[in-house]
Amino acid sequence: MKKFINFNGEILEKDKFSLELSNRAFRFGDSIFETIRVFDGKVIFIDQHYSRLKSTLEIVKISIPEYFTKQYLNSEILKLIEYHQSTNARIRFTVYRKASSSIYFVNSKGSFDFVIEYSELTENNFSDDVEDYEIDIFEEIYKPTGILSQIKSNNVLLHSIAGSVAIDKSINNIVLVNEKKCITEAVNANIFIIENEKIITPKLSDGCVDGIMRNNVIDIIKKQTNYKVEVRSIDKKELLSCDEIFLTNSIIGIQSVDKYKFTRYSRRITSRIKTFIISNISSLMDQQGS
Repeated sequence: MKKFINFNGEILEKDKFSLELSNRAFRFGDSIFETIRVFDGKVIFIDQHYSRLKSTLEIVKISIPEYFTKQYLNSEILKLIEYHQSTNARIRFTVYRKASSSIYFVNSKGSFDFVIEYSELTENNFSDDVEDYEIDIFEEIYKPTGILSQIKSNNVLLHSIAGSVAIDKSINNIVLVNEKKCITEAVNANIFIIENEKIITPKLSDGCVDGIMRNNVIDIIKKQTNYKVEVRSIDKKELLSCDEIFLTNSIIGIQSVDKYKFTRYSRRITSRIKTFIISNISSLMDQQGS
């Protein structure tokens, strides 16, 4: 079956699409992206993805054209979904600054290109959970703090290095720390710990990505449960003493962690939170794009 991509609004065969060597995403990592989930033919969290996209483009000084509205983004994603005759998918939306003769001195009002990529998903909810999920901590290189650490850019060299270490250790994921040795995030997900029935996640200023699922989990816990949420610095030592750990992103939803070093964790509260997230998917989709 043929695969397609959406390039600047035009549907092209994936195998026939290529980038120029002058492409700034390829040469300099001068690009940002959003990873978006489609459920039952609907783009979930489109409001939040579009809001984060706009704010990120402002941070990296790429002007967004007037036509590029939330409705436009939503329709372009669905156009690609329809070509694949699918209703459940992972979407990667990448924006990069157009090529320039200068490495550093670029026009912030210059135009950009975008690419929408499709990957089929068989599950239509967040019910999957990997069993015996193991993590470790990566401390060879610290993740810097600051606003650029909070956005999803294509400059993921640190995460790629850490991910290779996770593979070498035959574990499922690995956690990054900042220069204060506080927890930031996992390679591809935000992290939460549970201590004495308190749900705790790193604050953005400690270097974690401002995750869409992270924000929804916090919001749902506050509105629909009696658990207390704390957004604060997490010392790496707390991973050894906490009761539970879970990871979040827009594709997996919630993933329970079972093991870190010699510590084993419960899934009791995490399973309850996961149930709340799954039960809210329909209502969250109904709120989108109206």
